[in-house]
Amino acid sequence: MVTKPHLDDGHPDIFVTDDRMMVLTGGDHSVLDYCQGRAAPGADDIARFFDAIRQRSDWSTRRGIPYGYWVFPDKVIALGAKLAQRLGPVQSLFETHYRHAPAWRDTCPVHYPLDQVAGQADAFPRTDTHYSDRGLVTLTAEVIDSVAPGQGAAFRTAAQEARWGDKKISGDLGVKFEPPVRERVDVLRLPIQPSVLNNGLSRNNGVMSLVECSQSQTDRTLLIFGDSFFRQMLPLLAWQFRRIVFCRTQFFHYELVEALAPDVILQGTAERYLASYAGDAGRPHFLSYPFIRDNPMTPHKGFGPRFAAWFDQSKLTLGVPAP
Repeated sequence: MVTKPHLDDGHPDIFVTDDRMMVLTGGDHSVLDYCQGRAAPGADDIARFFDAIRQRSDWSTRRGIPYGYWVFPDKVIALGAKLAQRLGPVQSLFETHYRHAPAWRDTCPVHYPLDQVAGQADAFPRTDTHYSDRGLVTLTAEVIDSVAPGQGAAFRTAAQEARWGDKKISGDLGVKFEPPVRERVDVLRLPIQPSVLNNGLSRNNGVMSLVECSQSQTDRTLLIFGDSFFRQMLPLLAWQFRRIVFCRTQFFHYELVEALAPDVILQGTAERYLASYAGDAGRPHFLSYPFIRDNPMTPHKGFGPRFAAWFDQSKLTLGVPAP
């Protein structure tokens, strides 16, 4: 059940369907413009994307660490067929400008799981741009399969056999109305209890989460560079990984890889962020984010000792990738 918003003239950046599904169409990344051809990433952005993927993948491979990059389909693309009659046809920003670019190779370690969520309304909350727990089960199974073939199906079975509950939320789109629009969503309760400790940053870039789960299926360590879409998955990925380090950043931070020595590296972004792409040339040291962004940090109790135990402090220099 979704409470009805006071739409008035509507929100300029949000489309609301007749059955109260909210979709981001504007915002800082002009989502619909890019998906309907009125805007496009620059040639330099696309070149930086492929250069960065190649460099990160080659560098990781030389160290025996699997690397994968995930582009999470935007809601307006996944539900495009449902929205076409009112919004007009849409095309994937990633498919149109990146997968069909001359630099694309089938060997690129880039994953775009559109087929898994296309047309699946229950993969998204009605009031949010992110995925629902049911959508996250689908995507997490795909991610796990990419690094541990065959284990994605085992995770999906575990999720199907787990307890499900529900709660009320007002998602990142619902809160933009007055009063905020609330809905009741399904919540997955896996039979594991990961311990999540955060560095306590109040804003996005520089957030670090250290996740430990004694009930995981392996003793492996996962390092993630990404945004809120991967951050959503942390409690689910703990089913497979004993230790997870999540870093909120668009860059690949070589210094953290050297100091942590993870078994797997994943990187990801919401599709709309590919409207432009910076590459890694201007990356800061990850641990400098609180200072360069003037972002106060109040770590969870126990974060410091866990960080000290997991990272080799002598290797936390700003690494320079080999050519």
